Amino acid sequence: MRNRWNLLGLSVLGMVFAGMSLYLILNPERTGVVPNYRQASTQWWASQNIYEPGTHGFLYAPPFAVLFTPFNQMQPAVLGEIVWRLVGFGLFGWGLWRLAEVLNAQHGQPGKSPPAFACMVWLAVPAALASINNGQTNLPLSAVLIHLCLAIRLARWNLAAILLTLALILKPISLAPWLLAFAVFHPIRIPLLTCLLGLGITGFTHPSPTYASGQWIGFWEKLIHSYTPENLRVSDLFGLWEKAGMPNPFPLNSLTPAGFCCLPPSFQSQGESAGGMDAGSGLYRPDV
Repeated sequence: MRNRWNLLGLSVLGMVFAGMSLYLILNPERTGVVPNYRQASTQWWASQNIYEPGTHGFLYAPPFAVLFTPFNQMQPAVLGEIVWRLVGFGLFGWGLWRLAEVLNAQHGQPGKSPPAFACMVWLAVPAALASINNGQTNLPLSAVLIHLCLAIRLARWNLAAILLTLALILKPISLAPWLLAFAVFHPIRIPLLTCLLGLGITGFTHPSPTYASGQWIGFWEKLIHSYTPENLRVSDLFGLWEKAGMPNPFPLNSLTPAGFCCLPPSFQSQGESAGGMDAGSGLYRPDV
């Protein structure tokens, strides 16, 4: 029964990826957002500006353009599309497998294995289909965050710092968990700063440091502009605030979340006296 449940989950993952790959082969022009990544990588090595005016286009830090280079160089282009999705989907499936192992170890019975992995696949894959289809970084980012939580749970701080830095490269909004981890878990602070330095160095992987520094400036300007889009949505807390006619300057909507990240340390001393920092989800429990 144990192998049957695992085989079911793996079969679903395999069929989804095979179907997506076949779709890309038959419709190579339907590549989602990946052309933005390919264009940015090409423009980076051609010393061209990768940040266009407006709220759309390439919305990532310069290291992403550098690290996407191997996928961009794969020919035919559809091969790079498939391999890019394979990396994200593979990390995602591996993360679900590792989560299932944690649940099985805590709630399993001798000789039996709960269908945790199969259930996670059935729950997670439908929600991830859009990202699998268009190649967005949401999927690899989700995978990285899963592995990050497991690394924190095991107090593997160096690995957690690497994963958080990778999350920053995949999407700048990962600054939120980065700041939270820096504020809550003091053993991760030096590794995080070290990895942050590595991120900066990666963003200067170019024959012209002047060009690279200009792209970092362009990234900051793009980030500021994209955070205040023309079409605000009420699903966003600060978008709702602005729709109500209230002032919404960038310092308010950026410093407010950062201020909340400074609150968890006040609970840390209480958590340590109880045997570990729970961090709201029970991820870090050295006493377990």
